[in-house]
Amino acid sequence: MVEALKQEVADVRDKMLRTLAEMENLRKRTSRKSRTREPTASRLCPRRARHRDNLQRALDAVPAKPRPPPIPV
Repeated sequence: MVEALKQEVADVRDKMLRTLAEMENLRKRTSRKSRTREPTASRLCPRRARHRDNLQRALDAVPAKPRPPPIPV
């Protein structure tokens, strides 16, 4: 009986340690992925800036207060 409980404790401890190791590996992998994406995002930034500037110019061209519709003649 005692040996069976010792074996069960050892199994649970092993599972816990493996889970902790897997969680640490997952954290490291996600951290590496986010670091590898940064240069790609910085290369896209000039394109996004152009789109943002064009959108801002379009928004600036629209009057803040809408004009009433023209009266039909």
